[in-house]
Amino acid sequence: ETAAEIQQTFLPGTFPEANGLVGAVATVPALQVGGDLYDIIRFPDGRTGLVVGDVSGKGVPAALFGARLLSDVRYEALYHDDVGATLASVNDIVARRSTRGMFVTLLYAVYEPASRRISFANAGHVAPLVRAADGTVTRWEEALGVPLGVVPGQSYPPASRTLSPGDTLVILTDGFLDAVGPAGEQFGEERVVDVLSKGPALPIELVASLTQAVATFTGNVPQADDLTCLAVSPTA
Repeated sequence: ETAAEIQQTFLPGTFPEANGLVGAVATVPALQVGGDLYDIIRFPDGRTGLVVGDVSGKGVPAALFGARLLSDVRYEALYHDDVGATLASVNDIVARRSTRGMFVTLLYAVYEPASRRISFANAGHVAPLVRAADGTVTRWEEALGVPLGVVPGQSYPPASRTLSPGDTLVILTDGFLDAVGPAGEQFGEERVVDVLSKGPALPIELVASLTQAVATFTGNVPQADDLTCLAVSPTA
């Protein structure tokens, strides 16, 4: 219980005010203490950084690993303008420090409000999804690299896309895909896409509808993985 309380102090409870963005985030740990992590970084120049990750393992060791990692990401994000360079630096730090074989998948994106451009790099994480205003859902599969902490000296080539008015960017952990129902069937990406395409577009409502859909699907079945969902839309 103490570890869970400490973990809540370094994960934002709600999505903060951000320049040109409206957003929402929710996390549901499989145990009292989860291995998922997320952060929202507000840069002095008005940009917003979005971080969602999944630490290997569960419980207190994963939570402590995640807490240290978020500190590393924040420091390196302020030092590097490039999202790929940020992940490369964090990877080297984690690889040197990881004595228990722990690693983390992580998606790091930076939003520029003037151009509505998203620059992102992906360290072995679930590809982000974008729900367009008409309900169409697409995956951003580029910029994929190895998880952080596996091998030092890795590069993470960045990619960039533009969010159109009405678009909602959704960053998930794989707990949504791997959630298991009473019949032993996984929730899977097809159901995720279906919920996103048919549900509300506003981030706070979208996150709530997806989280509720998984809870309804799994019922009382204990889950092995945490769930984290972060969604953002441009305000103009």
